[in-house]
Amino acid sequence: AAVPSITEQVMANVQVHKHSIPRVDGEPVILDGVQHARFEDVMAVLMQKDEAQKNRHVWLHGPSGTGKTHMAQQCAEALTEHLGREIRFGALSCQSGMSDSALFGWLLPLGDDGRFEYQISQLVDFMINGGLFLLDEAANLPPDCAATLNMVLGNLRGFLPKRLGNPEFLVSTDFYMLCADNSDGTGSHGGYIRNPQDTSFLNRFRMRRIGYDKGIERALYGTDLPWLKRCWKLRDEVEELRIGKDIGSRTIAEGYMLRAAY
Repeated sequence: AAVPSITEQVMANVQVHKHSIPRVDGEPVILDGVQHARFEDVMAVLMQKDEAQKNRHVWLHGPSGTGKTHMAQQCAEALTEHLGREIRFGALSCQSGMSDSALFGWLLPLGDDGRFEYQISQLVDFMINGGLFLLDEAANLPPDCAATLNMVLGNLRGFLPKRLGNPEFLVSTDFYMLCADNSDGTGSHGGYIRNPQDTSFLNRFRMRRIGYDKGIERALYGTDLPWLKRCWKLRDEVEELRIGKDIGSRTIAEGYMLRAAY
C-alpha cells in the first residue's frame, strides 16, 4: 500500500470542530472543518447591521501565520450559508506605493484605434455586485486610497471619474469588507513596521485580534507533543522578552514535518 504523504498524515490528525450558523430562511446549518477560536466572534459582527442598517466590516489583526486570510475565506462561505445566496470571496494585498487604480479601476487602451476605456477593478465589481473582499496588509493602504474608500463605505455610493458617462455607483447590500494586518492600523507594533491609518477610516471597522490558536495547533501537530510543547514554551519566552520575533504556526508546521521525515 502507498505510504501517506506527510501532509496526509497531518490532516488525518485534524479534529473536526462544528459551528452552527443561523440562516435567514430555514434551520441553522452546521459548518464542517477547523475554524479559529475567534471565528464565531467575527461572524457575529458580519451578520449584524449597524444603527444605520449598514453592513459591519471587520479589521483582523495579529501576528503572521495565525490564519487571518483563511478565516476571511471561511467567513465568505459561512455568509453564503447564512444568507442562502452566494457571497464570493476576493482579495488584494496592499502596498505602500499602490495607486488608486488597483482599488477603483484603470484607464486602458482597449477600444478601437487604441481608445482608452475604463477597466473595472475586482473591488469595485464586489462593491457593485456583492461579495466579501479582503484587504490584506491593510495598514499599507496609502492615505488617499483610504480616504476614498472611507467615503464609499460611509455613503454606500461611490464616484469613478475614469468611467466616463456613468461614473456613479451604489454599494450592494451584499458587500462585506475585511481588513487583515499584523497591526491594528494605529502604527508599528512589535517587529511590524507600519504607518498609522486615519482614525475615521479605522472607525469603519470592528477590531478583532487573531492570535495563535493552540486548539488548532494541537489538532494538527499533537502527535508530536514534545515538539509542540517546546514551541509553545519558546513562544512564551519570546513574547515575554519582547524580542520582536514570532514562533508561529508555520514554524511549528515546518519543524513537525522535518521531525516526521527524519
